[in-house]
Amino acid sequence: MDISKVIIKMNKKSKLQFLLVAILSTLSLLSSCQIRAEPPPACAGENLWGSPPIAVDWLGYVPQLVWLNNGKQILFQTDRQSLYVADLEKSVRSIVTFRQYSEVEVYDISGLANSTTIFHTQLHDDNSAYIVAIDIATQSEIQLTEGKDPLPSPDGRQLAFVRKDGLYVMKMENGTTNLVAEDYFRGLSWHPDSTKLAYYGDSFEDKVHILDLGSGENRTITDNDYCEWYPAWSADGEMLAYVATYEDNLDIFAIEEPNDTPVNLTRSDLNEYQFAWHPKQKQMAIVVRQEGKVSINQRQMDIYLLDVETGSLKQLTQTPNIHESFPRWSPQGDWLAFIALDGGKWYVEVLDMESSEHFRVAEPTR
Repeated sequence: MDISKVIIKMNKKSKLQFLLVAILSTLSLLSSCQIRAEPPPACAGENLWGSPPIAVDWLGYVPQLVWLNNGKQILFQTDRQSLYVADLEKSVRSIVTFRQYSEVEVYDISGLANSTTIFHTQLHDDNSAYIVAIDIATQSEIQLTEGKDPLPSPDGRQLAFVRKDGLYVMKMENGTTNLVAEDYFRGLSWHPDSTKLAYYGDSFEDKVHILDLGSGENRTITDNDYCEWYPAWSADGEMLAYVATYEDNLDIFAIEEPNDTPVNLTRSDLNEYQFAWHPKQKQMAIVVRQEGKVSINQRQMDIYLLDVETGSLKQLTQTPNIHESFPRWSPQGDWLAFIALDGGKWYVEVLDMESSEHFRVAEPTR
């Protein structure tokens, strides 16, 4: 993306996120799946390069993670005003604070794997929110427009974001901004072909919707009584998965368009309240809470790998009293980054999918 073009043009106009043709044996397997796997290796104390994790001033909030540059870099947020970049390709890791915002809170970090441009929301003292684009390569930034929750389309040509009156889409080529739906929007997700958006929630309910940007059709995918959150499409765009309440548990469901009959992918007595699609395969990293009900602050949480087509599960983390969550795949699926809550502090960790080793990338000093 050429941010300079955006700058030129812009100055002119200044709730908790299956294959429906599967054979009966697959559905049966899914309905009886259990959490069992060989214990994975414990987290190594040193990082990928044999040195201690980088010390950052504070990880007081849940850090946000974004992979950039074909899996070579991880952008993560420490406090509400600092953004860091970890380079996985270098023999000596370099993590740099490329921007320190003074008295400005930073939220909603997003970006594209094949770009050095990231987007985020700046919240100012007067509660006004603005979307900012940053070029990591040059550390330059441009304020794009008023709004929040920015999410670039997979093709990089559009930017979805939210204002008080609804959902907007900006054309990155010329900065043209259009109101595409009036509703209350959370958990935005682009279809891989950049023609549709999924989201959840409105003023009256928590349901997943699909908005077709071409036709303007906006439909709710289910009419049941379940609450639904955090939709996300598989990499091939064939399936839309989401988290939903089911028999006092949280499970991951999916539909395959155009038939919107939902299928429970994780039918169990446990709670699976987060997931991330593998970028190349019909697999997903899921966060499983081993005991208890809905609160994410209770019981053991670990990450598993679910094969959506076979129903098989592989445990990726097993760290007593350490809770892993918010998984994020690298663009090629060879790394999985996530957040670890250990002793009341947040850590950034990375899992090597080939060796099954995971390492701390960043830890707080306080």
